[in-house]
Amino acid sequence: MFFMKFLICAVYISLSLSLHSFCQAQEGCKITKYISPDGSLYFVVPHDTIYYTKESRLKAGLITDKENYFLSLVPFPRPGSIGHRKEYADLNVTLANKAELKMKFFDVRFTKDSTYTISYLIDKKLLDTLTHNEIESIYLKSPFKDKQYRLILHRDLIREHLACLQKLKDVQ
Repeated sequence: MFFMKFLICAVYISLSLSLHSFCQAQEGCKITKYISPDGSLYFVVPHDTIYYTKESRLKAGLITDKENYFLSLVPFPRPGSIGHRKEYADLNVTLANKAELKMKFFDVRFTKDSTYTISYLIDKKLLDTLTHNEIESIYLKSPFKDKQYRLILHRDLIREHLACLQKLKDVQ
């Protein structure tokens, strides 16, 4: 009888520790799965506001298929009329350590409510740098208007979201 209680207790503790480590890996992470029409599986960290003033705001989110990582930006208000995909430039990012990074333009999607989402491919060489450094500013160059967003309050948001997605890769 004592052995049975001991075994049940050991299994319970083992399961609790496994569950606890999984929850720690997911702590603070809002990750949703998305299956595209072609059957590809994507993991998405929803857009959060990283810059906000009375005149404008910028939201950022991350997307991965566990091989490639994308930074998705939603600027508001939309600076001008709808442009063509080829007119968008690469994104310039300045880190807190003053390093300059460039992310390659990937896609732009327009929605009915007059907003759009611009996606940039995060080079695999930049993943480690972005995971360990805060972002100081983002220079968004569009066909309509160039805008520099100097981040004050939410400099670490992209770093935290990227760390969540990388932990997901380790857990599953």
